[in-house]
Amino acid sequence: FFLMIRRPPRSTQSRSSAASDVYKRQFHWLVNLEQDIVSDEFYSLFERRILAMIGRAEERAYTTILRGFALRDKGSDKFYEEMKKYAYAFIQHGESLTLITILYSFARNRKGDRNLYSKIVERIESEFERLNISPKDFQFLFYSLVHHKEEMTISSNFKTKLNEYIEQNLNSFTLKNISSLFAMISIIFDDVQEILVKGRSIILATKQISLKEISELILSYTINYKGFVNDIQFFEYMLQQLEVQLIQDFSKITHKKLKESGFFSDLGRILHALTVWRETSPHASQFESRIKLVVKSIEGLLVEYVKMAGRLPIDLEIPRILQDFERSLKIPIEKERPLSFLSKDRTQ
Repeated sequence: FFLMIRRPPRSTQSRSSAASDVYKRQFHWLVNLEQDIVSDEFYSLFERRILAMIGRAEERAYTTILRGFALRDKGSDKFYEEMKKYAYAFIQHGESLTLITILYSFARNRKGDRNLYSKIVERIESEFERLNISPKDFQFLFYSLVHHKEEMTISSNFKTKLNEYIEQNLNSFTLKNISSLFAMISIIFDDVQEILVKGRSIILATKQISLKEISELILSYTINYKGFVNDIQFFEYMLQQLEVQLIQDFSKITHKKLKESGFFSDLGRILHALTVWRETSPHASQFESRIKLVVKSIEGLLVEYVKMAGRLPIDLEIPRILQDFERSLKIPIEKERPLSFLSKDRTQ
């Protein structure tokens, strides 16, 4: 479809202010679409129009446009260089959302530099308590710090503030936020035991969690939580949730409603965690039959997917799979249809 970029009404606002407002509204709608239905040509056109007026843009318009391009992986090097020039002005006096949006947008696309990151991190650290950061915004901040920590200096004082924020606000985080955070916390903090123990009670009180959340949580706890191997209640809960989700996802595959992206890499993380738990927990033997059923279900999902798509999933990246899984995976697929692309390298 074609989206008109209309000119702002001249009788009510100045041209630059109104144009900024129009672009902000249009892009707010664009970035919240479930799929990217706008062509690259549109972004190129929009980019030229933006660069012609960005120097007069208000703070909210600037961050909305920057976030929109970053989330869609759009924008030329020139676009980000120009946006970076104006970022410094907003860094000095911007609100927390502005600071985090700028940091996340440049970090996500690797378009920033050490100087830009340092300025933002210094401002956030010095005014951390006053900035009133929401749990949702904190997740974007934490993501930026984790994925670009080699380019950002995170002082011990700032680490303490981040740790305290998580502990004090954990009950305000959604389970999605918690699972994402727990997948990253050990990269920043040396000791994450207290946070994981507090998160445990929140997780156990949740009635249903998604496969992605299960994969992030079970792997985080397996690797980072020393008490996990002896925590029968927590493992029992995760196994129950996993069994429910696998049934639902099998139905999605058979009805061709499953979105491939990320799904099978989630299964890979789960298999990795189950392998670690199986080899280290003294209680593993009592769950052996259920673990095998879970592995069999995952195998069934892969077989059905191959039948439907004629190939292995593109995101099948399993770092370490159970021996039972590896051995049984090849048999049903090759019986059904010999597949030359099912090589040893793809299944290890």
